[in-house]
Amino acid sequence: MLKKIDQGKSMSEIYTHEPQRHIIDYPHLVDTAQLSAARLLDIDKSLDSDTFAEVLAHHKPEDHERIMQQVGVRFDDALISFVTASIIGRRNQDVVILADASEGFDGHLPWEPRLTAHVENLKNHGHLQTVNVWVERFSTDDQDIQALTETARELAVETTPEYHPA
Repeated sequence: MLKKIDQGKSMSEIYTHEPQRHIIDYPHLVDTAQLSAARLLDIDKSLDSDTFAEVLAHHKPEDHERIMQQVGVRFDDALISFVTASIIGRRNQDVVILADASEGFDGHLPWEPRLTAHVENLKNHGHLQTVNVWVERFSTDDQDIQALTETARELAVETTPEYHPA
């Protein structure tokens, strides 16, 4: 996105480049990576399916665990490849992966350090210098939201000067 700074300046001085954000929803990213891995493994009906759940629906329930394990082995690589493709396609945008705080294994995303290292490697080799990638976590737990709201109220009371009408 171009941002106007001031009038009366040259064109190069008038506009600066600010990267936009491309947000990837984590559940969609997981499904895309699983479907991609299933296709790489040539799992039956994966090319005909639009989601990984569809792939599983074409198989007997007793085969689901085996398929999940096969796909799991390739999951991290498929996810990193997809995010890398997203970055390359959006060289002027930062990429944010939006994930619920509870997603992953006990809230940990095992692929995150590998993705970060991969992006840094691309930057170090002169590719994608202005793009950043990170995971933003959010909570949908009512107790967490209520606790944060209460903390914000307490902080507001502590930092707001007292009002004394004249």
